Amino acid sequence: MRLDFEQLVFVCTGNTCRSPMAEHLFNALIGCGSGWQATSAGLMAGAGFPASREAIHVMQEKGLNISGHRSRLFSAEIAQSADLIIGLTNGHTQVIKAKYPRFEEKIFTL
Repeated sequence: MRLDFEQLVFVCTGNTCRSPMAEHLFNALIGCGSGWQATSAGLMAGAGFPASREAIHVMQEKGLNISGHRSRLFSAEIAQSADLIIGLTNGHTQVIKAKYPRFEEKIFTL
């Protein structure tokens, strides 16, 4: 199902700390009013794990609640539906490009 706004996905390792923080910061600061919506996933994520306590605490200090976040594994389906894929490190970006070379033109590092 295609939504009416551009999809950006932040990708880290476990999708419990860095990428959900980036997702929620982006959506809070840029927001859907920009025509973009961020999501997140992890290269080695287990499905359904909450954000780390540390990430929840840091985001609470910024006035954002990520306690409802649940991790998900980055997949070909997520890559296909994303308009922009942002690896949180060069290593993440290299793995994504190696695994999904057909999407290379939309894969970048934060």
